[in-house]
Amino acid sequence: MELHLLKVHSLEHNEAYEYALTCIKKNKKCFIDDLQREDLVARMNLKMGNKDLALKHYENLLQLNSCNYETYYKILKAHGVDIFDKFGNQRKSVTADEQAIIKKTFDVYQVGFPKVDAPNRLAMKWLDGEDFSSRLNTFILPLLRKGVPSVVQDLKEFYTNEAKTDLIEKQLMEYLASMTASRVLVKGDPEEDPTVHLWLLYFIANHFLFKRDVDQALLYINKAIEHTPTLIDNYTMKGKIMQLAGNRSQAAHLFEEARVLDTADRALNAIAACYAVKAGNVQKGEDTIGIFFKDLGYDSNVHDNQCIWFEQVCGSYHFKGGAYREALKEYSHSMTHI
Repeated sequence: MELHLLKVHSLEHNEAYEYALTCIKKNKKCFIDDLQREDLVARMNLKMGNKDLALKHYENLLQLNSCNYETYYKILKAHGVDIFDKFGNQRKSVTADEQAIIKKTFDVYQVGFPKVDAPNRLAMKWLDGEDFSSRLNTFILPLLRKGVPSVVQDLKEFYTNEAKTDLIEKQLMEYLASMTASRVLVKGDPEEDPTVHLWLLYFIANHFLFKRDVDQALLYINKAIEHTPTLIDNYTMKGKIMQLAGNRSQAAHLFEEARVLDTADRALNAIAACYAVKAGNVQKGEDTIGIFFKDLGYDSNVHDNQCIWFEQVCGSYHFKGGAYREALKEYSHSMTHI
């Protein structure tokens, strides 16, 4: 396969696209990877000017994997919209004509793949105003009902755009007003589960965290905690907010509360230890991270278990505090593990 692939790439480099296509078709059985073969055929056809054939093969790729962003980018390129500049960086804006093509293209694939988020999520990158709002609504509603904590995190890239940030806030506040008044997200829909209200409060707090509005973020996360005091994500979110506000001791305390709610979560244990060190309580951090050390039959500590990232966090804390001897000691431990 590798020899045939090398031959195809050589022919492509020399602009012998028709010969490259012939080579692919003649040795079809040698190209075991269907995705790679379809992509090569589509690319050769596109370079030969056979747009329809190229689109047909790109759509075959979508049938194999309808969530692949790269395939959608290639389809846009076939339609004349290249969203990458000459340096390979993604463009931040497109023209009005390109927006129209993007809207039309992704509308088609959203109908074709109704259970897939990719067409809507990609369209949101380049559409503005009402087009952005309608797709935001379609994208966020099912995830909000399922209670997916990473919804707003996935929208983080839009917080560099003030207009889109305002549209996100408007949409979330409309949901909240509707839930408060009649416990539905959209008028005419059946009554929502109480957990939807909880996650909505959580998402709004996360939204204001991205906007660096600490007061509003605290207001909504406190409401979420009041709604469901046993949800771990509420305490980790409030901890991040307090960290942003500069109250590291309170942030560490909140992450410790979250850790206690699920003592079997190793990741949460590590994060709580990290926040304890940042708050200045290195010993507490070491005791917390040590909870999950395996019983080796002898006294073991963080250094015996080669926990390099934790040693670096401790070293960074000591260095920033001017305790250079302690910082050097921690960094030396890290070097011995490499």
